[in-house]
Amino acid sequence: MSTPSESQDSTPRHNILDLEKFLPFGETLRGYLWQPFVKLSDLTEILRARGVFIQSPEKEDLITILSATLISPSEFQVLLDCRRDRDSKEKIINRTRSWKSGRTLLQAENAAVCLDDVQFQSTERCKLLGRPTISVPAGDGDHIEVEFTVQRTKLSLDWSNEESQFKGKVSLKKVVVDGKIVVSITHTSPETKDVAEKYAKLIEDSLRASGDIGEPTEEDQILYSTFNNIQRADFLLSLTGECKHDELSCVRVTALEALTDTSKKIPNECKDLIEGFEQLRLKGELHKSAYCKRRELYPYVRFYRMDARFNFKVVGAEGECSVRFEFANYGTSQKENSEFTQEVEVVHLTDKFSHVPKISVRKPLQELVARIVAEKFKDRHKAQPVKVATISQKKGRSALPSDQTGSLFDMDSHPHGSAPANQQ
Repeated sequence: MSTPSESQDSTPRHNILDLEKFLPFGETLRGYLWQPFVKLSDLTEILRARGVFIQSPEKEDLITILSATLISPSEFQVLLDCRRDRDSKEKIINRTRSWKSGRTLLQAENAAVCLDDVQFQSTERCKLLGRPTISVPAGDGDHIEVEFTVQRTKLSLDWSNEESQFKGKVSLKKVVVDGKIVVSITHTSPETKDVAEKYAKLIEDSLRASGDIGEPTEEDQILYSTFNNIQRADFLLSLTGECKHDELSCVRVTALEALTDTSKKIPNECKDLIEGFEQLRLKGELHKSAYCKRRELYPYVRFYRMDARFNFKVVGAEGECSVRFEFANYGTSQKENSEFTQEVEVVHLTDKFSHVPKISVRKPLQELVARIVAEKFKDRHKAQPVKVATISQKKGRSALPSDQTGSLFDMDSHPHGSAPANQQ
């Protein structure tokens, strides 16, 4: 029998592996499939591509099937993408704060902020690399940034331990017109979000103590609790299917996630679509689906994520992008203070701009999306209230007024807007 030390040297279980060069099978594959970033839907799609369909599958059932067979390199690539997808894409949170002083952001920061006041304790799992400093992009004294890198070692009981580095950023920029500053938190992995939140809090607290910024208000950030069910659906749909800007125009809604609202009695006319479902996770041409087109469903569904494809135009580039709008982690935590995030990815550029590096397009595209989100959030108060559908139980059909049926995709079918909270 080998000793513990021999076992550690002779097997990959305790080592950091290059997953790009290792095709697992059997028990080693089982360990990877049990990781939380591999979802039931991912396993289902792999088996469906093989022509294997299982009614009401559990994750354990699908793991048993896959670990008992060999997987192809292309199938393992799908599983690797599950790991990368959520941790490598930039997720952005934008908040605003009122600006009270006549100083530039840089002057206020130099006088009030000391980044060393944030203390981090490195652990075997996570450590901060280097010492973050405040930079001034393009020499603009009203725009400051703090960038940092986190090194994470994922420790598990199987061979899939790995070491990765992730970047994060806190950006503050003064908006002259509104007399506010925009605080942007850009994070990738959950660890970078934790670090960024600490720096953002330190900077905000310091600037507030020095009298440069005011106290936060309800209008300063977008939370799940800001909306009722109908308003939230309207807001998400206004950013996707109804978004027809010259610079950003929706092509199709590609994914949505929602929870059914168990606090409400679902009328008979809606039961076929939502009763029995705790959580809805849908992909496809969803702007054509009942979940986007039937407004009578909205009071009984808690939408928290929508993905869409857009045609975009920014300075120096045109093409197609995908954007995910989400109240982060609401699907798992159901916390009312879940904050609104957006993820932007350049899918492809038109032939005219095919020579332009995609990475150079990301920042102006992120700024464009952030501007449109801010506009839609600000304009939501200008909308006309919409009555919730009343359901005719005897006739077995919706009793919506003729001018209020349909959805935000039916541009002429109803006044655009959100229902008051007391009509949810």
